[in-house]
Amino acid sequence: MRIRRTYDRHVCHEDEALFKSAYLGERYPDIPSDAYWALGHMGQITMVIPSRDVVVVRLGPSPGEFDAYLNTTVSAILAAFDDSAE
Repeated sequence: MRIRRTYDRHVCHEDEALFKSAYLGERYPDIPSDAYWALGHMGQITMVIPSRDVVVVRLGPSPGEFDAYLNTTVSAILAAFDDSAE
């Protein structure tokens, strides 16, 4: 039996790895698959990325096309950490 729970507009599946790879990997290809986050009003976000030992906090209203914006912004932040490690 497949268990399905609905929270707000997001759906969590019993097989969380499959959900993350199929759904989140498609929407956020540059964000590591172990990332998780809490979304707030108008695009405020607190994102935890355990594999990179990074926490991203974003305040203020977000521009349109939030998925693309989030993917690009987090990717740039992670790239900045990569550059500073050298």
